[in-house]
Amino acid sequence: MINLRGFKKKRYDYSQVHLPRTLESTLFDVFIALEVLVVWLLAAWLFVRFDTVPTHFNAAGEADAWGSHSILIFIVLVFTACQGLLAYSAYHPKYVNTPFKLRSVEEHQLNARLIRIMALIIGLLFIAVVVKMGGAMFGLSDSAFALMMLCCIVAVLGVSIGFYAYIHFKYHR
Repeated sequence: MINLRGFKKKRYDYSQVHLPRTLESTLFDVFIALEVLVVWLLAAWLFVRFDTVPTHFNAAGEADAWGSHSILIFIVLVFTACQGLLAYSAYHPKYVNTPFKLRSVEEHQLNARLIRIMALIIGLLFIAVVVKMGGAMFGLSDSAFALMMLCCIVAVLGVSIGFYAYIHFKYHR
């Protein structure tokens, strides 16, 4: 059951909305945690194996800057923080800025699903970056990497626009 503490106090006061854990949310959380684990394992392997790694890629997917392998620590910490914030905000919608006021529990549930899908896409983006930092050992060509980056970015934009358009047209007519 969804807890709507403070829901009746103000018409749009969702500051106390807390979405409970469901089977769907648990499965999303497991996959997000697996992505974080994969990024940590790949980064640890690269950290031990190489002293220098690519630190920047151009639009064609080619490495155009190199640096110390310690950048891997920064990458995985930022990624873990991003995934943690996304996972937390899926259960606490007051921390999510939406293009319009969410008026019902169903809208908040759809918004939470959007956040979890975005976390999965961002996880794929970071996995691709870390794999590309491993270079030719993983067999990811420059053009395939550039295409993966483009697909992830388009997916983030498309999913967010699609979800919010669906929410708006379904519940705000």
